[in-house]
Amino acid sequence: EEQVYALIEPTVWKDWKEQLLDENTRDVSQTQAIPLFNQTRFSQVESGPVLVHLNNSECALKLCTEQFETKPSGCLVYANESIELATLLASLRSRVVVKKGKAEMLIRFNEPRQLVMLMGSMNEYERREFFPALSRLHWYNRDWLSVDLSHIPIDSSPSDIWSLSEERLDTMQNIASQWRLS
Repeated sequence: EEQVYALIEPTVWKDWKEQLLDENTRDVSQTQAIPLFNQTRFSQVESGPVLVHLNNSECALKLCTEQFETKPSGCLVYANESIELATLLASLRSRVVVKKGKAEMLIRFNEPRQLVMLMGSMNEYERREFFPALSRLHWYNRDWLSVDLSHIPIDSSPSDIWSLSEERLDTMQNIASQWRLS
């Protein structure tokens, strides 16, 4: 069994809270939205992405998918039922910053246009290492795209900070260019 979460970008979906906590999706209201940037160096950013457990609400899931098809406002992440929320949050927060050479930079992996480039530049084992707590990701960018991680074994010692090599950055740029042209 999997738990479904929405990783929402509130700067794009401005009224997400009002819509998700509407009377039709009250079962979501029992779960608070957890800011992804909390407990990271970006914790002072109030409008950062939020993780919302959809509590298996079909109505909330439908609302999110409709919204994501309208604007690049987030993605759906799935975690095995055995993964605790604290573990999921720690895993996602550990990927907010990546290394680029000797510098570190913010990567908005929850943004659908970024996910196309990021996931496209990785093989399945790298994807699993990047998202060890997830079983699947779904996002909308012209069409629904997904990555299934559930069949790939988890490396017992994932790296703390992911490193973006020049080669990977070039691949990501090429994917972005091809994606825009198609």
